[in-house]
Amino acid sequence: MPDYAPSLQGIDEKRAAIHNAIDLTGSKLPQSFPSYLWNRQQSRYYEYWAWFNGDRLNEVKGKTQGGEDVLKFPLGVNPVRSFARKHAAFLIGEDNLDSPLPPIRSKVKALKAIDGGETNELDKKLAILAQNIINEVWAECGGRGLQSENAVLSQFLGGCVFQVCWQPERDDLRIPIIIRNIPPDFFLPVWSETDKWNLLEAYVIYKIPTAVAEQQYGIGNSGSAWSIYVEHWTRKSVTITVDGKPISERWGDVEIEYSDHMHGFGFVPFVYIPHLREGNFFGSSHVDDMIGLIKEYNARLADLGDSIRTTVKRKRFGSNLGNMRVIDIGEGTTVHDLGKDNPTSKHPPEITTEDPPNLSIGLTAFPETLWKQILREGYISDIAYGEDEGSQRSALTLAFRMWPSTSHSRMERAFWTDGMNLVAKMIIRMCLSKYNNIKAIQGLDRDVLSRISISQDWLPQVPRDREQLVNETILRFQSGLSSLEAALENFGDIQYIDEEIERIQKLQIFKASLQGPASSEGGAKEEINTPVAADGLDGGE
Repeated sequence: MPDYAPSLQGIDEKRAAIHNAIDLTGSKLPQSFPSYLWNRQQSRYYEYWAWFNGDRLNEVKGKTQGGEDVLKFPLGVNPVRSFARKHAAFLIGEDNLDSPLPPIRSKVKALKAIDGGETNELDKKLAILAQNIINEVWAECGGRGLQSENAVLSQFLGGCVFQVCWQPERDDLRIPIIIRNIPPDFFLPVWSETDKWNLLEAYVIYKIPTAVAEQQYGIGNSGSAWSIYVEHWTRKSVTITVDGKPISERWGDVEIEYSDHMHGFGFVPFVYIPHLREGNFFGSSHVDDMIGLIKEYNARLADLGDSIRTTVKRKRFGSNLGNMRVIDIGEGTTVHDLGKDNPTSKHPPEITTEDPPNLSIGLTAFPETLWKQILREGYISDIAYGEDEGSQRSALTLAFRMWPSTSHSRMERAFWTDGMNLVAKMIIRMCLSKYNNIKAIQGLDRDVLSRISISQDWLPQVPRDREQLVNETILRFQSGLSSLEAALENFGDIQYIDEEIERIQKLQIFKASLQGPASSEGGAKEEINTPVAADGLDGGE
């Protein structure tokens, strides 16, 4: 498929242009295009982007005598962007591995027999193959960055979009499938009312410079600076147009025109993951809950700043000053000579200063009250900003005090789990639809999805006390309540568990060989009879 993903350079121009709904009519769009839904969503996205970028805090209330703008909110304190980044960090979690794998990784297991019998060994191997396919696709397309960016976009736009793309021209990939993230304001889905995860159609729309359209697609000449790029996907076909004209692309010796082109996937290859779905298809944004508070917070902070400035730089009034002089008395020190008494009026020169405003503690503390309410509405605690009231707290206590954020992100993870599971299934289904074109997936049975279960391996939401984690893991292992594989996985910093177990086995054998014959008498063996050795890694019982 064409490489249409918006570049960072110029994306603001594309976004600003796309909000002009007047051009999104006529022959440039399919007749079935739901314009009413598009316009409604675009108005929401436009407002959310304006708050994320801080544009809504650039409101002008007048002009200075010099013609400069006077801002209504001169401080421009914008928690929307900060909160979005912090919530994204809670959603993604803390990763201990320096790995190309994405932070949200798919785990695939063979389904257990319904009657409770043993799991088929062939199904276990099939599950491993499917898991490797899914995670390799994520790793090869820069999944870490894709997931992190969409985690941020989801917070204030109410959701995010992933697309699974077939890329046969990518000969550098063993599995020519990549994943892209589409800005939600460039995307419009049509969904099933009985299953909101089941997309019936999808549109990707944005504007590109007409000069680019002419050079890249040979289409343009519209007499306008911008051309409209439209993708229309159904379960069976895809149509891609520029200014209403289908584009074409060459794959090797084959020329493909994207006019109702049969893609063969059997599904619409997009997944919309809502931030929180609350009675609507589109997710809710945290911006709506904080707009009034942010405006009030900025206004009252500005008032407090004005009061401080008035106190520090108070107006001064003088009388009977006469010829006031500034005298240098040496070493960079100057004094103001107010002069002498007027001999006729006997009034000495005098300078008075206006009294500062008398502000009560309740008034000066009001911005702090507003900030606390903003934190509540944004599901953030002071701990997220490194503020622990200056006292010594245990890691467990601090983790509990992060509950507003962690509880909220757990709700987000519920929707992300369903969405990421669907992305994983799309990867497998796309592989099956192009089975003969991918050598690396040979052995992937056609009924694989009915024999495996897919889940997501989530990272801890907040940093854990390392010593506590290690002690708990060792204690559970020594008491026989955990396997070695589970213990090593729980540490979180070991990427290849099986290889690590092999190294541990070799280490145990090497230690036993150093003891010599004494080990058979039981004396030296006692020294190396660690929980690892006692668990049978040396081949014993």
